[in-house]
This record gives sequence, structure tokens and C-alpha cells, in this order.
Amino acid sequence: MFYRLQNLRYSHISPNGNWVAYTLSTMDSVKNKRNFDIWTVSWDGKESIQLTNSPESE
Repeated sequence: MFYRLQNLRYSHISPNGNWVAYTLSTMDSVKNKRNFDIWTVSWDGKESIQLTNSPESE
């Protein structure tokens, strides 16, 4: 069950204030290690974009 937990870390607001970039960590239960990917979300929360998606952490 703990392998399903995700953690949000390292958030930064864009210079124009319209976007927030952050890292999202997930646990890979097979490899027994964490993976970090970078996401961005609009300030109003209506749009989110995953910027990275690789087997290794960004």
C-alpha cells in the first residue's frame, strides 16, 4: 500500500505567476526505489502537464 503514495516536492512559481512547476515522486516496488518526474500546473489548476517521464529520476 505504501508503494502507491506519491510525494510532491520542490515547487517553483513561473516568473509571470501563471504556472507552478514541481517534482512528483513515486515508488517503484519492483526496483524498490523512488522515481521523480517534473510536472507543471496552471495557477488555476485547470491544466497540468507532465514534462518528464523516464525510468530514471529527473
